[in-house]
Amino acid sequence: MPLQKIIHFANGGKIALWQLTETTEALLKQVNDTAIWQYIQQRASHPLRHQQMLASQLMAKHLSQNPKENIYHNDKNKPLLRISDAHISLSHSEKYVAAFYHEAKNISIDLEKIAEKALHLHPRFLNPTEYNLLLQNNNLVENACIFWSAKEAVFKYFGGAYVDFKEQFCINSFTQKNNKGYLKMRVDDKYDVFVAFKKNKLFVITYVLLF
Repeated sequence: MPLQKIIHFANGGKIALWQLTETTEALLKQVNDTAIWQYIQQRASHPLRHQQMLASQLMAKHLSQNPKENIYHNDKNKPLLRISDAHISLSHSEKYVAAFYHEAKNISIDLEKIAEKALHLHPRFLNPTEYNLLLQNNNLVENACIFWSAKEAVFKYFGGAYVDFKEQFCINSFTQKNNKGYLKMRVDDKYDVFVAFKKNKLFVITYVLLF
């Protein structure tokens, strides 16, 4: 299946979601670039990871509207576009890949499968105040995934400058309605960041776009 969904923002950002149903060979045929395939093989060995990275390359071409565009990574593993100065952020979970693209603004995205793991691991990334906020809402499993994913998105946004999810990323408020919403987060007691999210029965997508 090609791109499953594209979300356009009035401010110029675009989010794309890809559900992987193709074989590696089919994706390779679409990418049609030996150098990109060699780069992917150097970075990963697992077949599913190959498919995720090939889909990411195709999404970059589509979102940038440039069939020659491709992705590489810097020394902090941040994805960059090789041709343009636009910004791109990537995330994947099993057979789904998400990409966030903006021509001028720093952005970030995270995609997480809804599972009980995040709730079980909450002592590692939620402080007591955040855990109490979590308990005030229904659907603890889903919301724990949203909280975790939001912190991952903010971690990416700041390029790994802050690493203590429990103390440096503090969720102050959480609002949701009709499978979407936002969180307000204080980062390192310096910055206030709003993280938006969308969810369905399978996964949650969180993203950061500041203006």
